[in-house]
Amino acid sequence: MFDVYYNPSAGKATFKDISHNLGDQPVTGSAFNGHTGDIYAATDFGVSRLAKGSHKWVDAAPGMPSVAVYGITLSPQAHKLYAATHGRGAYVLKLP
Repeated sequence: MFDVYYNPSAGKATFKDISHNLGDQPVTGSAFNGHTGDIYAATDFGVSRLAKGSHKWVDAAPGMPSVAVYGITLSPQAHKLYAATHGRGAYVLKLP
């Protein structure tokens, strides 16, 4: 995972590695919560969350099956994160 900042006046981008303890695994989707600054990552082992200012990814939804998540969508108005899994249906996580 990378945090990318693009400066249009200079035409340059800077990249910051934010994978930290996420490990060497595919990330199939990501979502940013503008209200809290948290970042969510869909992986082959569920959904992980990187809290704003943290350097440690944690399970976003403890108790969710450890399965491949191929898509996540964040609804800022509803404060919910939707996760579509491979073979285990879809899940909804209420956000703070």
